[in-house]
Amino acid sequence: MIGLMIRVAGQLGRYARLLPATAGMVLVLQVAAQADVLTINGGAKFTNYPMVTLGINAALHGGTVQAMRFSIDDSTWTDWEPVAASKRFKLTEPLSLSFYDVFLQFQQDGVAVPDPPYPAAIVYDDLIDTGFFGGQGVALLGGTGNDRGKGVVVQPDGKLLVVGTVEQAAGNTDIVLWRLTAQGEPDTSFGVQGSVVIDAGTADRAAGVALQGDGKILVLGTVGSATTAWEVRRYDSAGVLDTSFGTGGKYQEGASGANEAGNLLVQPDGRIVIIGTRDVAGAKKIQVIRLTATGVLDSAFNGNTGYYRPNLPGNSFGNGVALQADGKILLVGTYANPSGETDLFVQRLKTDGTLDNFNDGLNNFFMAGDAGNDEGLGIAVQPDGKIVVVGAYQWGAGDTDIWVLRLNENGTRDNDFNAPVGDYKDGDVYNDRAEALVIQPDGKIVVVGSFGYATDTDILVFRLNADGTTDNTIYNFYGFYTINSGDDAGRGVALQPDGNIVLVSTFTREEGDTDIHVHRIFGRKETLSVSTTGGGSVADDLGAFTWVDLSGEGDYLQGDSVALTAAPATGYVFTGWGGDCAGTSPVCTVTMDGAKNVTASFSLDRPAAPTGLSGVPGNGTAGISWTASQESGITGYKVYYGITSGNYATPDPVGTTPAHVISGLMNGVTYYIAVSVLKNGVEGPKSAEITVTPGINLSVTVVGTGGGTVSSAPGGISCLDGSGCSAVFNAAPVVLSATPSAGSIFAGWSGACSGTDGCTVTQYGPVAVTATFTKMPPVKLTAGTTSYYSTIAEAYAACIGGTSCTIETQATELAGNVTLANAIAVLFKGGYDATFSSSPGLTTLQGVVTVGRGSLTAQNVVIR
Repeated sequence: MIGLMIRVAGQLGRYARLLPATAGMVLVLQVAAQADVLTINGGAKFTNYPMVTLGINAALHGGTVQAMRFSIDDSTWTDWEPVAASKRFKLTEPLSLSFYDVFLQFQQDGVAVPDPPYPAAIVYDDLIDTGFFGGQGVALLGGTGNDRGKGVVVQPDGKLLVVGTVEQAAGNTDIVLWRLTAQGEPDTSFGVQGSVVIDAGTADRAAGVALQGDGKILVLGTVGSATTAWEVRRYDSAGVLDTSFGTGGKYQEGASGANEAGNLLVQPDGRIVIIGTRDVAGAKKIQVIRLTATGVLDSAFNGNTGYYRPNLPGNSFGNGVALQADGKILLVGTYANPSGETDLFVQRLKTDGTLDNFNDGLNNFFMAGDAGNDEGLGIAVQPDGKIVVVGAYQWGAGDTDIWVLRLNENGTRDNDFNAPVGDYKDGDVYNDRAEALVIQPDGKIVVVGSFGYATDTDILVFRLNADGTTDNTIYNFYGFYTINSGDDAGRGVALQPDGNIVLVSTFTREEGDTDIHVHRIFGRKETLSVSTTGGGSVADDLGAFTWVDLSGEGDYLQGDSVALTAAPATGYVFTGWGGDCAGTSPVCTVTMDGAKNVTASFSLDRPAAPTGLSGVPGNGTAGISWTASQESGITGYKVYYGITSGNYATPDPVGTTPAHVISGLMNGVTYYIAVSVLKNGVEGPKSAEITVTPGINLSVTVVGTGGGTVSSAPGGISCLDGSGCSAVFNAAPVVLSATPSAGSIFAGWSGACSGTDGCTVTQYGPVAVTATFTKMPPVKLTAGTTSYYSTIAEAYAACIGGTSCTIETQATELAGNVTLANAIAVLFKGGYDATFSSSPGLTTLQGVVTVGRGSLTAQNVVIR
């Protein structure tokens, strides 16, 4: 068995009582005094570092209390902090003693009181949902008499229906139905201020509560005085008796004798199955009946009898009922065998109420027990169809233990349950019993009941895995609560949709009376795995003691909101979260709705890589510059270079000026260069890489309407028409030559050279030259030298000053008048091709040719 046991000596702390509302009576809230002493019973089974919660009531100590602090060894104390009603913290070491104290001190008027400190009271452990019932953690329902809890149901909206028995006066008990909100507060919209009282006699006792599909509520109990009967009543969702049900809102079974209702369920079709014990001529018999959805006996049940009774000699007692997925009905009870002992008894009925083949036909029932008084008290079906039964097992004539066993779907005993034992028994030398259970969707089994001590009994709650082995995921050790020193017992249990567990119990107060005890525990703990990379730590927000460097696993309650804070070590920075945290904010909040894995990454506090790196080649040098870092603490830069990418020689250390000239390089060799920043002695990442090639970095571009080539001496440059080229030369000079293509002429250099002669480059570093070629004009003038023009008139004007000239034209049509006004002999030859290499055609001149002086000789020319 696993879980947590807390025994609080002194008065019960911070619990509240809700009295049932009756005529002329309203709900009353009573708060008991705060306990002063706590012990946690741990023992060797305690394997974790638990979270615990202290309930604190500083007002009991009088005066003005300014602060509080805690210790778990009475020597190492937390810092003083503001007083609060509760304090949650994590123990920093496993429990190693049988009993372990947490000490509390208040600071009052600047003085620590009490001195010496006293052990503080834990009124709930970390499993109990302290947000339940307005932060009290537990609601006590009932009056000043002996009241007993019985059952609980969770509505679809999360509200809780709680049923129990309330002693209104000595010897006079009533059935009371309460409705609480999902957080355990009274739902004052229900009934009278949150409750409904059933008073049908002086010996009314609650047996169960169920919810119909339409939201109406069924309450089952035993009612009467000298004689008792089963009675089921139906209420609407507002707590008003539904008089359309049965007779005037109720159905009764058993008009004479001492009859005892057991429990009930609602089938999917709305029919109601009830089990209990009938008084048949003075003998006690298990009986099952079924009602229609309207509260009338289903006469078709079990061959038109309306009821089923096992054919057993002697006495038998019906306690629980469950429904299989196929609609068959399972019943559990206690059978008093002819030997004078009692055994656990299970049977199954078909959907029509007739007896079904069960336990391989072996008497069509399952019975188990030892040579003592054993009981079958609760039954449920796991998702795989297997049947779980709980009760009490007596060791001969000795004490009784809690008993959980499982049957296969056919009713045979499942020996794989808690293998190789075949069942689950636990307890001590006193009387213990399991009274109710609920199956989680994952097949795990939650059981409630009572655990005995020498002088009292206490509330028991534990959980088994689906295979019957103990579940260590929510309770750290023994699996039961012991609160106060009276007789307490768990009676009912239900699951909320979020997996949390609601318990209804009977609780003995210090005043001597008993109340109905309702509280909620977290259904599971989830594991948070945190790892760090680099220099830093992670801490959660739930530890009052120093708890850092969280690396490994920590258990948290299901639904916990855990704020993790990443703290870098000196010289490091936090770089971001991974896993179930994301982003770079140092705080990440994780909701523990499942197992979580978080990684916190830290790195050295490195400066960012430089940007804007550029370089200029020189004669065996490379001049580089970059954008200066704006971070504080910059102590310099490093310049890396090498002849292959990423493979650098020893870097050049540079001051804080963002520029540097690398010398001693080889011209014509490409160097790969990067720069890093030094910040407080820590080097950051390198910049993006650039390349620089020292020497004459000559680039030539060929442009223009014509075509041609440019070449170099020494070789390396060879640019064709309309293109560009480049080369790096180790030494000066470099001579460029331009050669026009046929039909083109070289128009001249631009950039580092000019004119139309050869281009000589002696400058190191980047050098750019442009060569322009144009198409040949249609008119060619030869007068000592050769030149080209667009019109004949332009060419004639250019030949003035000599005695003769030759004007040649392409075979095309030219326009314009020409006047020869100088004493020059002009030879006009037409019809040439584009390169003036042959004359295959004619030239047509649209204009007037006037010869005023000199002479004109024309060939292949037509003048119009």
